[in-house]
Parts: sequence; structure tokens; C-alpha cells
Amino acid sequence: MQISGLERGRPKLDLEWMRRLAVPLGVTPADLLPVDDNPRALSEEEWALIQQFRAGDDRGRDELQRVADVLLPFRDDRSADGRDAA
Repeated sequence: MQISGLERGRPKLDLEWMRRLAVPLGVTPADLLPVDDNPRALSEEEWALIQQFRAGDDRGRDELQRVADVLLPFRDDRSADGRDAA
């Protein structure tokens, strides 16, 4: 099966194909979904923050975590998907 087959809709893009495509693209299968079908998708701003966290050393990640702990003191009030309930 070639990518051209997927482009023509044969076969349909299923989870197995999404997994196969995600690896060379450096993304997760969920990243291939449109935002409407993936409510847990990250915005560019959220993704950049995660990348900064991952690129930091132990001290930098610890400092960022402490800042988050101060800014988000009411974690129990957050919605089930981890985003603000407001």
C-alpha cells in the first residue's frame, strides 16, 4: 500500500495506518486528527511550553514545576481533561 492509495481513500485511514504514518512524521497518531476530533490536542503555545520543559535541565524543570504549582493552586477545580473548567 502506498500513500497515494490513502489519498484516494483506498483503504480508509484507520488507527493502524495512523500509527504507521505518525512514526516517520515524528508525531502521535492523535496529532493526525483534526482538532474537532481530538479535544485534547495542544495549541502551538501549549506545545512550545512542553518543548521548553523537556529541553530544560533538572533545575529548570523543577523551577517551572514550582511556578506552575503557584499559578495553578486549585487543581481540583480543573476539568477531567486537564483544562480549565471555565
